[in-house]
Amino acid sequence: GKISGIPTEAGTFTFTIEAANQAGVDKKEFVLAIEDPGIAISSANFPDKAFREYIELMYDKDQNGYLDNDEIKFVVDMELNSLNISSLEGIKYFTELISLKCSRNNLTALDTSLNENLQYIHCMENNISELNITGNEKLLILNAYANNLSAVDLTHNSMLEILDVSYNRLDELDITKNAALEELRC
Repeated sequence: GKISGIPTEAGTFTFTIEAANQAGVDKKEFVLAIEDPGIAISSANFPDKAFREYIELMYDKDQNGYLDNDEIKFVVDMELNSLNISSLEGIKYFTELISLKCSRNNLTALDTSLNENLQYIHCMENNISELNITGNEKLLILNAYANNLSAVDLTHNSMLEILDVSYNRLDELDITKNAALEELRC
């Protein structure tokens, strides 16, 4: 006989196969261990085609269509300038990311709140109107000039030293929680 199928999740599975004929019944127990292949490089996880293709080319070292833990942990710097990217959805998977450069794309929103190790964000000359950096407590430099920002929440970025949000639509900017700020352009 043959057993086939595609497992839908990782883990250890125990199953018993029983066969019977005129000679009697025979049972055999099997244990099947399925390893998690990682994050699928798919449109579900990385909807933007240009971003997805970049991820595949640069970070899928074994070319299996997945990002495993080893591939993810070595991504500390991401250079995405001028790649015609409209969305960085999926950036959250890069948990060790320290530097993100995504200038001169077609971004309208950027959420790096789950990239807790980020220290440098350069996202200038996009059309960003929504910027979520609330989880980036280690952020030192934010260069977001020439976007469409009308507000920026900097209350969780107390280590911020350099901030450039010039050429946006900001009417006010609260920097009361940014005591380390050395350079400000707005």
